[in-house]
Amino acid sequence: MLKAIPGADPALDDPPAEDARSGLLDTPLDRLPLPTRLTTWSLRVGARTVRDAVLLGREGLLQERNLGRTTIAAFDLLLSRRGAGDGLDTLHAHVVGSMERGCLAVARGDSPARPAVELPPFPIERYASFDEMWRELVAGLPPLDRLVISRRSGTTSEVETLEAIGRTLGVTRERVRQIQRRAFDALQRDGRWIDALSSHLESTLAGRAMTLDELSCAPFWRWAVEDFGRIRYLIDHFLNPRFSYARWDGSWLIAPGVVKEPDGAFQAFVRRPERPLPVTFETVRAQAREAGETACPGCGPLFEARVDGAFLLSEDRSTVVGVGSTKQAQLRAYLIERGEPVPVTELEARFGRFARAPDHVYVERGLLALSSTIEGFDEWKKKLVPRCVHIVRKRGPELQWMAGDLLDALRETGEVPDFLTVWLLSGMLRRSKGLVNLGRLRFSLPGVGDGQRIQFVPTLTRFVEEAGVPLERSELHARLSLETGFNNLTFNLALVHLPLLPIDPLRIGLLDRDVYGGRDAMLEACERLEAELARRDRGLSYGRALEFLRSESDLFESWTTEMVAAPPRMSSALVSNRSGIGLAEWGSVRVPSRNEIIGKLIRDGNGEASVQDIIDTIQHVHARTTKRSSLASLANQLGFRMDGGRVFSNVNGAHHP
Repeated sequence: MLKAIPGADPALDDPPAEDARSGLLDTPLDRLPLPTRLTTWSLRVGARTVRDAVLLGREGLLQERNLGRTTIAAFDLLLSRRGAGDGLDTLHAHVVGSMERGCLAVARGDSPARPAVELPPFPIERYASFDEMWRELVAGLPPLDRLVISRRSGTTSEVETLEAIGRTLGVTRERVRQIQRRAFDALQRDGRWIDALSSHLESTLAGRAMTLDELSCAPFWRWAVEDFGRIRYLIDHFLNPRFSYARWDGSWLIAPGVVKEPDGAFQAFVRRPERPLPVTFETVRAQAREAGETACPGCGPLFEARVDGAFLLSEDRSTVVGVGSTKQAQLRAYLIERGEPVPVTELEARFGRFARAPDHVYVERGLLALSSTIEGFDEWKKKLVPRCVHIVRKRGPELQWMAGDLLDALRETGEVPDFLTVWLLSGMLRRSKGLVNLGRLRFSLPGVGDGQRIQFVPTLTRFVEEAGVPLERSELHARLSLETGFNNLTFNLALVHLPLLPIDPLRIGLLDRDVYGGRDAMLEACERLEAELARRDRGLSYGRALEFLRSESDLFESWTTEMVAAPPRMSSALVSNRSGIGLAEWGSVRVPSRNEIIGKLIRDGNGEASVQDIIDTIQHVHARTTKRSSLASLANQLGFRMDGGRVFSNVNGAHHP
């Protein structure tokens, strides 16, 4: 609400000199070129006319939120130029003096009102078209002002820019803008024509948005919309914000009030992701009407009329089966109707060759389906893609991974759905942000390599196969360096990827060729280790695991501790780390490391432990001998000190693993 009227000035004893000021006071604020902040204020507080603002006075306006002295000064200048004398102060004094004498009615109704002299309405009915009316209005301007307005509004030809008119007149763009502003003031001084024109357009639109083609059917407006620049100029400078325009279906539409991007709203409606397909066409039409009215009052019929060409319909036109009418839309509709994987050869015979869409997935080689037709696909995708990214980062960030290897790794690390194939996993990963699709079921982390599929394991396997015997790590490293660049982590990870297998600390062989018993013996080792670990309920170091296998069968007599590290890579029930082997269901291998053994013995001994006890315990757990020099180094790394035959914790506090 507006604030109370300030007190009257007792010096005002004479009536105002110009009754014409009363007409200016009744001018609607939305018909004046006001500063943006003043327009915002008028909408917020409900101020409709100049009188509403003048009643507050300069000090009252300055107390309003977001109205500063610069804004008030601009308003003051505007009023001065429209015949208010000194502007805001003069009009304010005029209102207050008139109220003292009872010439105007106050809001409380406690003072008699003198009927205001009103000018007759603008005779818009005299004009057969807006063209005729506009030319007559412009004809009353001075010659230079008339030239600028005519060219800017497209009265005589196409709409021209300020720069173009400036070049014609030999003046700057800013000077043309000033002349245009002067012409605006003259045209807006008697705003009755603006009110009459607004009423006529409101009547034509009948409360809804209209395309230019529809509006051109009204003879009065035909000339204005023949060149969109004309109607845009009229709305921008005289009819805004009562009316607005927006892009629509390759053209424009005119709407009462403010309309924002109906084109974008329609496209968003068409691509609405939560819409299930197929769906009845009548349902989609009703949704279109609702979406249109939400975007802009009166746009419902426009949205509904445009629906027919935006969706793919069934033969009887009763059901929407796809979005759009392109080959991709028809292909999608066919896959939805089939509801099962379809051979690519069948699809190409029906639709010709096509590019795969983001939701096209292969179920098996040559069988294509939509991901939405595979039950559980999207839910599992959300779970498996992050797991795959984690596996790649943890096990081989520099490797280019095959989807089959990732599927094997997924099965080792957790649950996977029964329907999952390497092709479906590839479809899940194909457009994920965490991995880059290298083609042919190959993926890598972003930024790895140059996009070429470097196959480390097959290359290294080929080297070992060609040699006919196990090769030393150093030789494999040198030979691979001749073909591609890699880091040691990538190289070491490749060496433990079956069928490659470390035979001893120095040499790499092949599972089926260089391990006694081959793959069958490895599978038997998996079964025996699983049973023993379940019985013990704790893990086995590699040395103890080898002792156990040798005690079980002569098949493992020639095995080494390096070979025993392979079974966890063949069984999803086993896990391993540097300390040993455990069951996957435990969540850890349950084998203490040497560091953990030392720390525990120190804690149990209240800050010290015997060197021999530590060596014996490590020997018992890991089946390996630790030299005193190695133990001294380990103790030092842990913050302990070895002195003679004992290991002590430091006085300042040691780290106890």
